[in-house]
Amino acid sequence: MLKCQIEIDNHFHFIITMTFNYLMLISEWLSLDGFCRYLMSDENAPVFLDRLEICQDLDQPLAHYYINSSHNTYLTGRQFGGKSSVEMYRQVLLAGCRCIELDCWDGRGEDAEPIITHGKAMCSDILLKDVIYAIRDTAFVTSHYPVILSFENHCSKSQQYKIAKYCEEILGQLLLTKQLDEVPLQPGVQLPCPNQLKRKILIKNKRLKFDVEKRQLELFLKGQQESISEEEPGIELNTAVVVDAELTENAFTENDINDNGVGREDNDAHPEVKIDVSVSVDVVNQQSNYHNNNCTNDNITLPITNHNQSKVKISDKGSLTADEEAQLMQKYKYTSATTNIHPVLSSYVNYAQPVKFQSFEIAEDRNIFYHMSSFNESTALGLIRSNVVDLVHYNKRQMSRIYPRGGRVESSNFMPQIFWNAGCQMVALNWQTADLAMQLNQGKFEYNGGCGYLLKPEFMRRDDRTFDPFSESPVDGVIAAHCSVQVVSGQFLSDKKIGTYVEVDMYGLPTDTIRREYKTKVVPNNGLNPIYNQEPFLFRKVVLPDLAVLRIAVYEETGKLIGQRILPLDGLKAGYRHISLRTEGNFPLSLPTVFCKIVLKTYVPDGLEDIVFRLADPIKFISEDEKQKVEAEKRAKQMREMGIDENDISDVPVLVTKKSSSRKSTKGKFPQRSVSLPPRSHNNAKTMSGPVSPSANSISSFGAGTAPSLALGLSYSASKKDNLTKDCKFDPIAGEILKSDKSYLTLLKKTTKRTRIIEEKTDQRACCYAAEPLFNDGQNGCWP
Repeated sequence: MLKCQIEIDNHFHFIITMTFNYLMLISEWLSLDGFCRYLMSDENAPVFLDRLEICQDLDQPLAHYYINSSHNTYLTGRQFGGKSSVEMYRQVLLAGCRCIELDCWDGRGEDAEPIITHGKAMCSDILLKDVIYAIRDTAFVTSHYPVILSFENHCSKSQQYKIAKYCEEILGQLLLTKQLDEVPLQPGVQLPCPNQLKRKILIKNKRLKFDVEKRQLELFLKGQQESISEEEPGIELNTAVVVDAELTENAFTENDINDNGVGREDNDAHPEVKIDVSVSVDVVNQQSNYHNNNCTNDNITLPITNHNQSKVKISDKGSLTADEEAQLMQKYKYTSATTNIHPVLSSYVNYAQPVKFQSFEIAEDRNIFYHMSSFNESTALGLIRSNVVDLVHYNKRQMSRIYPRGGRVESSNFMPQIFWNAGCQMVALNWQTADLAMQLNQGKFEYNGGCGYLLKPEFMRRDDRTFDPFSESPVDGVIAAHCSVQVVSGQFLSDKKIGTYVEVDMYGLPTDTIRREYKTKVVPNNGLNPIYNQEPFLFRKVVLPDLAVLRIAVYEETGKLIGQRILPLDGLKAGYRHISLRTEGNFPLSLPTVFCKIVLKTYVPDGLEDIVFRLADPIKFISEDEKQKVEAEKRAKQMREMGIDENDISDVPVLVTKKSSSRKSTKGKFPQRSVSLPPRSHNNAKTMSGPVSPSANSISSFGAGTAPSLALGLSYSASKKDNLTKDCKFDPIAGEILKSDKSYLTLLKKTTKRTRIIEEKTDQRACCYAAEPLFNDGQNGCWP
């Protein structure tokens, strides 16, 4: 049985919840089973439960938040030859993603519906209309905060108008089509906050210059669609806003542009398809996933591009061979999005206007907060290596989006932490790949109610602060932390007799990151309840706890992952904790847990521990005289604050107590004492060897108006120093002298007698308690 002193507001309710034993309940005791139940309950969770709810300020500009983002959201697998699915949009939005990507291309057939696909990469198509419906249904189920639709637009103007109409008709009031009155689109005006954009969907797409957009929109509303389409294409391209960095420079010449102002092949998502009579037209129109066609031939012959007559045979089984993929990659060239924007779609773009990044100086001079840029991971890493401080400052004002480089054909992910360290808001990952990067992303955005917005640290938001993520010195105003994790045991890790081990890593600033260094021993043939009892893993100095996350992962001895958990350090709780594990995709596992001891402290540099301890509790380390002096000064200050004049206070003897170190080790002996007496006549000065009592001469020697008290071990100081001409010291009192003193012997007898009486009463009460029954006639309940 254990009686836990648990600090919770309603401890009795807690005991009722954890204990099912009636005898324990009526005495408010916690049973052993109840204590075990507590250790594995939410009350003993490894993170503060309020961090899992909306707990951060959401009234800051959008640029001050990390935004949960996705890259090529429609893909379920690889970047080449992969399958597109509307369901992916539903899944990522329900998982808390707030920025999704839509690659729009012209559809085929009579209806010519806009499609979403990875253009010229032999991926299957989905209708944009179906995606818009899915977004409407799931955008605000998990979170009510704004969703950003990142369009990569390859469509002709006629199909761009369809996109705009679908967004307007299907999304309705959810679509933010105009700027907010309180946040105008003007230089120097900060972005709106998430609370202002609740349940709103923003479109991120290139926008025409305002005067061009206004003129073309007026023509369009007057029914002069042909006038818009017949605009001089070269002029139109030049009047468009500079393109996003994610979209390469427009390489079209005037001869390469068709009537709609778009490259002849730019709006063709599948130029590699050679339409043959043996291929059903319906199949080409409705599916570009060529391995699922209804052709009777075993293979479909696909040319790489129209400029190269070499052909690749794609098996109808639905997968590219290594040679086929290598040949395709060699011939593949990314096609930029169109800059010839329909005025209606352009007018729907407001607080997320993509522009090509030119330099940090130009961006600062323009001071346009609603401009944002996208960088592939390689370009962003180059900026971090050369101008990381400028990039951090840029992200205080404007938003930036980081996306994977084109070479990640298997849809792998980069590590997002280094870009979070630089303040990049939208770090877009391939959500279809459940790798370490996605685990870090999901674990981080689990905080703040999973709303998809996390407030950046204060020094990454304030213009008057400078931050270098590569610095090893502590950030001004931020206290470095010390963390240690001791892995004690595991529970229900596997139902097989396998060996297991645990890895503990930390991700944060480069100086805080420790990977693949801490690993427990392998416990063989026990997947049920292995006991590791490993020495604590020390993360001695964590410079920036706000950006650091702890990863605990359990593996089989073969290296296969059993479960993992990402725990941001700023919400981690110290103590003995049962940590429930998650799958690779961050889905909770019902049974597997790891029992750990977590210690969180303030980091103290070597050699400064003693100083820190003294500063933390200075009273503990000062002498008795200094303590009394400090207390006297404190009392005098308080008296002055109460209006008491110092001249109204009379001088009195000051008590000074000197402790001897021999008191703790020697019993029955008095320590050496000294008493300072006022001056007396030579005849009355005596050396005393017994108990001291005041004499008439000593009392009369004090000035009038004073009330001295004389006792052993006290020191007196008179108000006038000229009266204190001599200090009188007494010899130490030995034990043999006390044994011969009558007063001492009388006091010793009384003390011994009282002690014996107390012991007898205690024994009698103990016997009475032993004879009493457990219940006192059912009236007083259980005896404690």
